[in-house]
Amino acid sequence: MRAVIAMQDRTPGLIIHTIPVLFPTTHSAFLAEFHSSLRSIPRHPGQKVSVLIDAIASLPGVVLPWEEMVRVCREEGAWSVVDGAHQLGQVPLDLHGVDPDFWTANAHKWLLSKRASGVMYVPKRNQHLIQISLPISSGYVSPHDEHPAAVGAARFTKLFEYTGTIDYVPLLSIGPALDFLASLGGEVRINAYCHTLALQGGALVAEILGTSLLDPTGEWTANMTNVLLPLSLPELGAKEAHALVYRLAEELADERDVMVNVFGHGGRWWVRMCAQVWNEMSDFEKAGWALKDLCARLNAQETGAPAAPGAPAAELEEEVRQISVKA
Repeated sequence: MRAVIAMQDRTPGLIIHTIPVLFPTTHSAFLAEFHSSLRSIPRHPGQKVSVLIDAIASLPGVVLPWEEMVRVCREEGAWSVVDGAHQLGQVPLDLHGVDPDFWTANAHKWLLSKRASGVMYVPKRNQHLIQISLPISSGYVSPHDEHPAAVGAARFTKLFEYTGTIDYVPLLSIGPALDFLASLGGEVRINAYCHTLALQGGALVAEILGTSLLDPTGEWTANMTNVLLPLSLPELGAKEAHALVYRLAEELADERDVMVNVFGHGGRWWVRMCAQVWNEMSDFEKAGWALKDLCARLNAQETGAPAAPGAPAAELEEEVRQISVKA
């Protein structure tokens, strides 16, 4: 979102419209709201509407009906700009079939390559719209060049061919990452395991905490699950909420070897956990007891009452693998 705001700051006349999503809801209800909101945007000659779509949102970690959203954009004459940061390596992709106007992703999250490796997909019909790279490359072709070095698709390729600060190692790591995933059984098998673990692990954590899942039907779930935290805290301002999130993350990591993402949604606190191929149910169980204990301590600090006991001491002391949840 900050990138969109930065773009607005640098682009006179740019207006941002947001479509809030409050859970629980369904894909069909969200699509109806999305279509209605897109149609409600005032139009005028020379205007272009670009719709930034999270294929899989980060917080909460949910799968949006992005294929249908792209279709709606096409029907309404808007550009679809798909953010696939959590999508590549987590769910199947058919870019040719869905045909978004623009699609980007990084490869370091679910594809397990090095950071700063990513992918940008632009169909040929839109490649002329991409004018520069950042940083500006030596292959930049100016419309004022007397003899352009390249035109058409060749210009688009040359634009990204070389920048002075480029580091090829992250890009070269994608091939070995794909080989590694194949050695584990391939993406289909890996994601079938991770998806099942996310559903079952999320249900186990909700049972331990005595709460509920953000997505009880599984319609919005791929390999990330979101569970309500039993926290009874007063309403916090943005600064205080930010500090609380970092405090929880640090305490869980330093004291329990647990890495999760805590976030606010709908006036309540939730935790997002990811099921990676190296995780198993014991990781979610460990995270559940750690969260239960931490929430009890925070509630006790708020009310002044003694904290309720968490997991049995033997379970807390048991050495199990660190649960890994992507940032």
